Amino acid sequence: MPALTDRFGSTEANKATLLKILPASIDLPGFLRQSSRILESHRFWFKKDLVFSKGSGEDQALGLFLLPQVIVSSGNELDPLLNYGNRQALALWETSWEDLNGLPGRLTAEPMEQPARDTFLKRVRENGFVTDYEGIRISRRGKRFWISQTTVWNILDPEGKFLGQAATFNSWKNL
Repeated sequence: MPALTDRFGSTEANKATLLKILPASIDLPGFLRQSSRILESHRFWFKKDLVFSKGSGEDQALGLFLLPQVIVSSGNELDPLLNYGNRQALALWETSWEDLNGLPGRLTAEPMEQPARDTFLKRVRENGFVTDYEGIRISRRGKRFWISQTTVWNILDPEGKFLGQAATFNSWKNL
């Protein structure tokens, strides 16, 4: 894949684009840090890049945010809170950046689906990643959809400390 700077212009232009497409209330350093953690942890577990590996942090963060597949992540709280959703995730969950971030991840599933989700996430925590998840999710407006071919992995810091989990999928069907 060509470097993002080849596709979207210069790094400064990408930073300006990020500032235009992200909400004004966003913590840009925090956004860039979480984008990097998602990408580095994916590279660690799968030995390949989720997006291109060249370019600046802004380039890679923009590439991640604009991917046509869903990317979400949560922290390591007792009741994990979502802390990242790319443009596709925001559209699918029919929500804004402000409403998605800080939302308990369990609320992306209907109450009857939450025990299966919790069991699955425990499996990811123990194994580092899982590539075969599927299940029913619900948008903020109540739209139900089936996700499949979902990959979920642990997000680690450079010392290997568990920071949360990330997920990606590009297959869903409205129910």
